[in-house]
Amino acid sequence: MRSLSAAVGLGAWLLTACSDGMADNADEGVGAAESQAVLSSGLSLSGVASVSAMDPDGWVYIDSALSLRNPSGQAVHLNKGLSLFATKGGFAFWAGDAIADSGAFFGIGPDVPPFVTQSSYPLNWNWSVPIVHEIHRVQGTTSAGRPIEGTVSLPVTRTGYAVPEPSPYTGDLVAALQLPIEILKLTSGERWLGVVGQMVDMTNTDLFDFPVVTAQLRSSKGVTVTSVPVTPVEGNAPLWLFLATTAIPNGSVPATLEIGGTLRAASGVLSVTRRVPVTTAAPVALASPVSGRWYWHNGPGQAWFNTHLRFPEQRYAYDLVMFKTVQGSPSTYQGDPTVNTSYFAFGKPIRAALAGTVVRVIDDVPDNHGNLQDMNPGRNGSIILQHAGGVFTIYTHVRQNSATVRAGQTVSAGCLLAQVGNAGASTEPHLHFAAYKLDAAGRVTALPLAPTDLRSTSGLSLSGVPKSEVEYVSR
Repeated sequence: MRSLSAAVGLGAWLLTACSDGMADNADEGVGAAESQAVLSSGLSLSGVASVSAMDPDGWVYIDSALSLRNPSGQAVHLNKGLSLFATKGGFAFWAGDAIADSGAFFGIGPDVPPFVTQSSYPLNWNWSVPIVHEIHRVQGTTSAGRPIEGTVSLPVTRTGYAVPEPSPYTGDLVAALQLPIEILKLTSGERWLGVVGQMVDMTNTDLFDFPVVTAQLRSSKGVTVTSVPVTPVEGNAPLWLFLATTAIPNGSVPATLEIGGTLRAASGVLSVTRRVPVTTAAPVALASPVSGRWYWHNGPGQAWFNTHLRFPEQRYAYDLVMFKTVQGSPSTYQGDPTVNTSYFAFGKPIRAALAGTVVRVIDDVPDNHGNLQDMNPGRNGSIILQHAGGVFTIYTHVRQNSATVRAGQTVSAGCLLAQVGNAGASTEPHLHFAAYKLDAAGRVTALPLAPTDLRSTSGLSLSGVPKSEVEYVSR
């Protein structure tokens, strides 16, 4: 979701009692770093961008400004713009074409005289994903009819944290990935790799053919370990989304992922190759936030795209629902599907997966009506806890007025937090559960989970990251 303003300024369950300590809240500052100029051809585009504030769930507020200089010696008319917001690894979200929308590039142009610098009005953005770069590109034509362009990647800095790593946006075709690339040890025993990425056409002139994408895992000596099947997800130019998943062959030690891509564009065939390191994930050991039989849905181990994978900070999250047999078939409810109490998950207790401090409580969001599409996507009922080692857990769609804790309170593992509800961007009563930490740049990074109290439905104790979509039993 984007907001733009032209205004200036911008282990086992421990059913123990909850303790009652208070924690401090930290204020946010504003920092800035110079832009990273790339792909410039005649136009000089520059700027700065910084985080002005960040919510506990990672929602970032960004201030930025742009300048465009025309050193070509000829008047230039801007006719096309491209603005992207990229997370670590370059996985991006398109902010559209400001020139097409308003006739100017955020107040610059569309006509730029020779040897003149024009600046944008101050820009304010807020986004629910951990943005680390703004990428902007303008294309125009000189008075002599020559094509001309300029591109810039702005590192979005945050005071007190490292400057984001260099942007991968250094060519006309970019292989954007959700990082880090990690192998997960699943409860099924598989060593699982899931890669979420995009081919990004920076020229924004593709011929609407899905790019050809390949993925190879290679050893430290460059030997191919295995090819990773790639599934096109959707063709939404200029971002072409793909998913690559595989179980890693036993005994192999992948060191590098190589992504290759080709795309037909107006200027011809664009190509890119990108290599990134592969590591083995160290998941967070914790307890299940719910007890009994629960279906762990929309999580790691699926060979198909799920709703969480669109958002890098949620790629290791799960949706937990309850199934029972109703009239001979599995169902999440019995009775009227528009009534929340018909759902087996609704009202079930949510407990702290680890000891920690309550960072935020939102339980005033009204619950949606069963599976009717009356959701409030702009605001979720949720509780966030902070734990040792900088780990956070988030429990989302909590039932309205069900929270039993407050911000600043310290809680023990197993402490009752709230009840499962249907509040916010929820299609039916369930618990969205995830863990994360802040990376070196101060942005949210998703963490895989390894509940220590899961059993199979046949009673077998399990270890590792829950393979989705599977029903498990927890204490």
